[in-house]
Amino acid sequence: MIFLYNLCKELTEKCNSIIKAFRSQDYDRGSRLFADEFTERYQLMVQKVNSERAALEQAGFSVELETFVEILKGLLEAQERQDYILMADYLELHFLKLAEYLLEGVRAQMGIEEVMNYLEDNRGILERLMQRPERMGEYSREIKILQIILEEPFESVTDYSVEFTQQGPLTLKWTGDTEKSYYLHSNVNPWKEADCFADTYGEDEAGEYVILGLGLGYHAIRLWERTAGAQPVHVYESDRQVILCAMRCNGFRGILGQNFYIHYDPQWKYLVEKIREGGVSFIVHYPSLRRIGEDGIRGAFEEYFIKKSSELCQKKYLYANFLSNIDYPFKPIEELKKIYYGKTVYIVAAGPSLDRNVMLLKNKPADGIILAAATVARKLLTAGIMPDYIIATDANERVVKQIRNCETDQVPLILLATANYKFKIYHKGEVYLFFQEDFKPSEEYAGQNHCMLFQTGGSVATAALDVALRLGAGRIVFLGLDLAYTNHLAHADGTSSQIVSRTDQMIPVRSYNGGIVYSDAKFVLYRKWIEKRIQQKDAMQIKIINATEGGSYIEGMEHIVLEEALRLE
Repeated sequence: MIFLYNLCKELTEKCNSIIKAFRSQDYDRGSRLFADEFTERYQLMVQKVNSERAALEQAGFSVELETFVEILKGLLEAQERQDYILMADYLELHFLKLAEYLLEGVRAQMGIEEVMNYLEDNRGILERLMQRPERMGEYSREIKILQIILEEPFESVTDYSVEFTQQGPLTLKWTGDTEKSYYLHSNVNPWKEADCFADTYGEDEAGEYVILGLGLGYHAIRLWERTAGAQPVHVYESDRQVILCAMRCNGFRGILGQNFYIHYDPQWKYLVEKIREGGVSFIVHYPSLRRIGEDGIRGAFEEYFIKKSSELCQKKYLYANFLSNIDYPFKPIEELKKIYYGKTVYIVAAGPSLDRNVMLLKNKPADGIILAAATVARKLLTAGIMPDYIIATDANERVVKQIRNCETDQVPLILLATANYKFKIYHKGEVYLFFQEDFKPSEEYAGQNHCMLFQTGGSVATAALDVALRLGAGRIVFLGLDLAYTNHLAHADGTSSQIVSRTDQMIPVRSYNGGIVYSDAKFVLYRKWIEKRIQQKDAMQIKIINATEGGSYIEGMEHIVLEEALRLE
């Protein structure tokens, strides 16, 4: 049965590769995979199914050989017509379902230990690498450590369980806490998931990759395979149990030591040193990050992961938005210096505590400036409060609805150069464009046109703070800057989704009132950015008030209620 299991698993992997190639219009590769690697193995699988038919049927899995014949016939007919779309559909709708059914029948008669059979092969790889110390250099020490780990009995693995997946490869589940257990890889097909990982994080210009977290190795192997090892891959893992599982569950023949390196790094010391050397593309395998118990280390890596994820999510939008926005008849934000200079700027964010005091904004002095995040524009207008400026920074189209069909034509829009281009389409009033640091086209444009550059901090609230400071505000008052899930809510009523959050997945932080409120890594990142920003020289002489009346405590701000802040005007 183990031979049939491996055949089904191998063919499933080939099938997914062919589907991906055809749907990417790489017809040459898809056709070669089908002709050279799929059909022959498919026929071998049919023969093996026939020989194991009695055992499968005894386990309750009825297999008709005619089904195999019909699937291959359909594929060959589609191939003859060069209908690659149909071939991909046929593979997905018919072969994959058949393979999954077969795998279910095979698994019913096997123990998982039978397929965790890569240990001896990987030991042999390490032994051969040790015979070439001149090529391995400093990595020889790492190989010795891996060899020691592989001598440990599998019974020493107590915090993880290895499980079958729907399409054959094994997956890994962390069970260190039974109430919060989770998977490190897909339960359907970890290789297919790893393809997505490599497509997302692969960079043509990367010198070498540094990955936090090994898991069973799928994601790292796929990244290495992206250029067949031309870009070295270094994987750092702090848990011996994970390395032992990976070496039992996955094969590293032709990979390990060939510009692919696994480092045992219990304190993440060597990982940090490698990153500090520079010239590497650092990638966090998030499921592995979740296992880190030390808050300081996990927090630092989590902060990086959030930034990297945000960049990747918005990267595909940034340049197109930028080109569209600079082609619009905008006004330079520098013109607002004479208006903002010395004034009190009320920055209105969309945190849930905004519902407590938003109506008090009607009492602001006439020369005070309301700078509202686009998220709250509709809420303010509905309440009869006219913002002086709206600020928008998000590159994603889904946020544009915040001002669509909103009576904001009389309110100038302060727009980040990479914000979604539709903001300026739906907003009929004046548009002031500002340019951010750390985006090369923006920096080049600003330099050529003598424009100011701004720090954005990752959110509209952080960007608004930098705008107010650089335009010379005399005092800054924040409302709705919860940076936490106050009363288990994400946003104020009438702004964005009021998601009810589970506190067991959140981070407890000091609250506005001195108690505890629950936040998350993203909000903590923004809070730390603000705390660092207001310590810079241009902010030190400006009174910055947090009048949110809820949410997180922000070090460096004066925390008073909005009513008092208005009296101090």
